[in-house]
Amino acid sequence: GMVWVFNCRSERKDVFALPPWTNKPLIVAVISSFLLMLAVIYIPLFQPWFHTMPLTLGEWGLIALLSVPALFIPKLVHAIKK
Repeated sequence: GMVWVFNCRSERKDVFALPPWTNKPLIVAVISSFLLMLAVIYIPLFQPWFHTMPLTLGEWGLIALLSVPALFIPKLVHAIKK
């Protein structure tokens, strides 16, 4: 979600053709969402409410690794449609 949203900024240009800082409200929204997500995961008060537990560094690495394809899927779809 937070990676894919950068692909949705333009119908004609891919994520690598546009500098990420061109849409400041989007940057603020993504950073805010990430900080809220960290709060729900790591602040003990929220963990019982949201049924969360702290993630390990390895789990964060897996999340990052699985997020990378979201950046390249539109390029692949565009290449297949040609």
